[in-house]
Amino acid sequence: NNKYLKRLKRKETSLNGPKSRDFMQFLKGDGYKVVDFGAGWCKPCAQMEPSFYGLAGKMASEKLKFASVDSYFLEAVAERFDVEEFPTVVIFDEAGREVSRFLPMDKAEEMTIAEFKRSLEKRISDAVKAQP
Repeated sequence: NNKYLKRLKRKETSLNGPKSRDFMQFLKGDGYKVVDFGAGWCKPCAQMEPSFYGLAGKMASEKLKFASVDSYFLEAVAERFDVEEFPTVVIFDEAGREVSRFLPMDKAEEMTIAEFKRSLEKRISDAVKAQP
């Protein structure tokens, strides 16, 4: 159980809802944030979940935090970040700005933890290098 991995699952259609406010506050916290936007009905999301949670358990720290957002329940959050496909992984910098976004899986294939980790590490490295 990783203290940086937040499961946010409560139907809210406004950014003023308590869970949506919690998420927006989470983005303003220290460190980079890796956020998995998915949906409970999404089969590729379910296939990726073990890799995402496994990676979060191995990589999470004060400087790299993970969260999973069920876009059905936190509709306003998903809309705020223009998430239209699932799963979508978005990396935010220390100021809560989006620095990278990717669709980690082909819809038909499961990504292994090792593949996901390599892809994520490269994206984080590229995002950090691109910061002024």
